[in-house]
Amino acid sequence: MSSIILDNPERIQQIDPAGMLKWTAEFADHWRVTYRRAKSAPLPTLRGVDHIVLCGMGGSAIVGDLLGSYLSNHLRVPFEVSRNYRLPACASPRTLTIISSYSGTTEETAYAYREALARNCQIFTLSNGTPKDVIREMALENGHGHFDLPEGYSPRAALGFSLTPLIVFFDRWGFAPPQDVAIAQTIEGLDKCVAEYGPQSPASGNLAKQIAMDLAGKFPVIYTAVDHLGPVALRWQNQINENAKMLAHINILPEMNHNEILGWPVTRESIGEKIFSRAPIYPDGKPVKPQEALLPLLYVLYLRDKEDHLRIAHRLELMKKIIGTYGVPIREVHSRGEGLLARMMSLISLGDFVSVYLAVLMGINPTPIPGIDYLKENLAAI
Repeated sequence: MSSIILDNPERIQQIDPAGMLKWTAEFADHWRVTYRRAKSAPLPTLRGVDHIVLCGMGGSAIVGDLLGSYLSNHLRVPFEVSRNYRLPACASPRTLTIISSYSGTTEETAYAYREALARNCQIFTLSNGTPKDVIREMALENGHGHFDLPEGYSPRAALGFSLTPLIVFFDRWGFAPPQDVAIAQTIEGLDKCVAEYGPQSPASGNLAKQIAMDLAGKFPVIYTAVDHLGPVALRWQNQINENAKMLAHINILPEMNHNEILGWPVTRESIGEKIFSRAPIYPDGKPVKPQEALLPLLYVLYLRDKEDHLRIAHRLELMKKIIGTYGVPIREVHSRGEGLLARMMSLISLGDFVSVYLAVLMGINPTPIPGIDYLKENLAAI
């Protein structure tokens, strides 16, 4: 029944009239078009930058997480992402402050812009240039560099438009090595992802549709390695939240092995008699299983990359024994592509498709954001 729904264009159109799935299937094109624009876009001359901070929220902030993770082994100055009204205390005239707001109206980001202006930071902005775009207006008024993003999209559907220019600009500014090959690999890889995960691909051979069918009615728990895929896991969580209107949980290895792993109940079978007897957790002798009612609702996803640290790969395997003791399913999803950027974006594409298919399966329009709208309207009245 689920596969019939996901293979039915008319039903998808009925549930997704604004076209979130269409935007998701255009991801490669967003990269292709924006790359050409960014290569020739005018850029301000920077002066002695020794610190970069990207200010944004939601879909406009995840671009900074992805950028920082992708370039973590190459960035020549410290880089951080600020999801706040305020800038980090260290922001100064030697700080490049990137103001990222797809709508150009994000309250927190507009505050951050004004603080960057007061601190005489070097400022560059990205927003969609609509009449309500206060970010663009302030940038032009103060003579700061600005890059217009295409209007008419949900911010979460504009990731390619927002991330591509920053990668190009970091190359052009000299913060990162040349990126032309990496972007070409990414576009090629995304074309393949769209062909395999898109709505025209039947559920019988479509990994995105299959994962969505597995997750329907479940609570997704997503684990990955700290190296490069942490922001990718966050994107999966955010997209499931916003598109499918579902809760999801993520954590990063090896850190979760020092705390969250204890949230999974253990048995003699999962950790062995020696350890189980040495560290008893049931003082009254009763084999109580914490949160036992929750376990049947969980579905674990491992996001994997070929450059994961070998020790983390071992940890993921060991975790299977504990998680699997109670029949909690685990699915491993591997990145694909030549370069790191291509591999990261392959998992982004897959997760985006999964989130929209999940919405379709549950009869939920993925585009509206009523909870966020409620908060914005009521905050505006304060």
